[in-house]
Amino acid sequence: MAQSHASQVDYWDSFSNQFQRVNEPFTLPLSTQLMSAVNIFNAKKILEVACGAGLATKVCDFLKPADATLTAIDFSPAMINLAKITLEGKDVKFVVASAESLPFGDNEFDKYFASLALNLVNDADKMLDEAYRVLEKGGTAAFSIWGRPEHSRYTPIMPKVLKEFDIDLYKGAPPPRSNYYLGGDLNALRELLQKHGFTNVIAWYHPLIFLPKDGSEFAQWMQSNPQYIPMFNKLSPELRQQVVDRVTALADEVIQKGEPLSLDCAVVLGKKC
Repeated sequence: MAQSHASQVDYWDSFSNQFQRVNEPFTLPLSTQLMSAVNIFNAKKILEVACGAGLATKVCDFLKPADATLTAIDFSPAMINLAKITLEGKDVKFVVASAESLPFGDNEFDKYFASLALNLVNDADKMLDEAYRVLEKGGTAAFSIWGRPEHSRYTPIMPKVLKEFDIDLYKGAPPPRSNYYLGGDLNALRELLQKHGFTNVIAWYHPLIFLPKDGSEFAQWMQSNPQYIPMFNKLSPELRQQVVDRVTALADEVIQKGEPLSLDCAVVLGKKC
């Protein structure tokens, strides 16, 4: 079950400060891979979708040709406000808008990239239709999404701990649609873009690496995640500490093996002919 647009906006607004502080630095390498994939170095008009707090936007502004325009959108007003601060004094256009209904004309951009958004929007088909519409002929678009859960070390920890302690995060309601729902099959992902008109479609997997200093820091991240804050607040002090200790231990197990807390991602690139 997909979340409503309003609830998604509320979530990302509430998550914006932690995203900027914790998550965004680790997601930057994925965004820069998208920039490279669409070849922003010869861009004329660039659209970044789901710009977050603007860190990737700042890199894109640095790497693009001096005469290329850069427009960045996010549906979270709080994210856009942070991005404007990050890019203060730069000639970047920021717009609060949905990827599923872009406020731009047809054939307006030659480069489009969206990191970790296609799997989160309510209607991926609408997002792809909009991406294709605003691209000019010969333009390129790149998307990153969550990939394969079995190859991820970051996201399974909290669900595993909640299951061990028999904690129902959704209080009997159907759980939201998995963020991994599009990324498990690269052939299906290629076909999805082709269905929306894209050609020369290429897809590959790429790990996103999170590097907390230890399991305790990872547990702190989880406790300040808006998805889990209400649950943590309702636990007794004793149970909360047990949950935190178990999250810490599982994260430390991964770190002590010399492995990163990774999120497997898929990247897909397509062209409008």
